[in-house]
Amino acid sequence: MDWRSILLALGASFCVIGWYAYRGRTAAKFLGRNPWVLMYPGGVCGIPVGGIGLLGLGFAFTVHRGRLPDALVFALLLISAVGAVLCFWCPRRLLPGWLKHLTS
Repeated sequence: MDWRSILLALGASFCVIGWYAYRGRTAAKFLGRNPWVLMYPGGVCGIPVGGIGLLGLGFAFTVHRGRLPDALVFALLLISAVGAVLCFWCPRRLLPGWLKHLTS
């Protein structure tokens, strides 16, 4: 397994986790009791954003085997960095409804 596959797998899994946290009917039941979610509620909105950045990097490096344009790499790294920042600080309006009630 090379590093491109790892980027794609991490990005896809982060996107699926984020989709479940926002759209899953049982997300409040399973994630609401998790101490990590209660300690870092921003992770719920930061993980899918970081996943999109990692997925984009994985696809870009897989499709474009040579050197990538610097602007594309910068944009994808910026998206991943915003996801990392959101994991520790996320505006309340971006949190899923079930998490807003737990953190109030």
